[in-house]
Amino acid sequence: MPKHSVGVGVGALVALKNDRSGALMILVGRRKGSHGAGTWALPGGWLDKGEEFAECGSRELREETGMIYPPSAFQVCPFVSNNVDMDGVHSVTVFVATQIVGDDAELARVATQPRVCEPDKCHEWKWVEAAEMESLVPAFPPLVNLIASEWFRSFVEGK
Repeated sequence: MPKHSVGVGVGALVALKNDRSGALMILVGRRKGSHGAGTWALPGGWLDKGEEFAECGSRELREETGMIYPPSAFQVCPFVSNNVDMDGVHSVTVFVATQIVGDDAELARVATQPRVCEPDKCHEWKWVEAAEMESLVPAFPPLVNLIASEWFRSFVEGK
């Protein structure tokens, strides 16, 4: 990407909600080898030319974690993050979200456990309770902005 350009990235918010306990778990990974190295982030990456946001989120999720969710499973979130200076990179992050709801057995059946498919880009993947997202330190700036948004609070509260 030329230095004077602004890149468009997509972050894939994948959430599992236990309908009995109400616990909402969100998938995060610790970045490695690029801007934001060492920070916690959602699966995601650069939007390809001609690609829809949901397609990008689905593709990045599959490439990074091995988890397969079709683009139709994702909704574009009404929140974007303008990341003016992240290690010299200016980007705009569009978020897409999917939420799977069920009991423990259903969630275990439908939720493929993430694996590190790109070890040069990610240290690890883990599920974090939504209420604990603010304690992820350090966090990738677009994720920090998402967590601070009214939309995210509504998403976590189920509104």
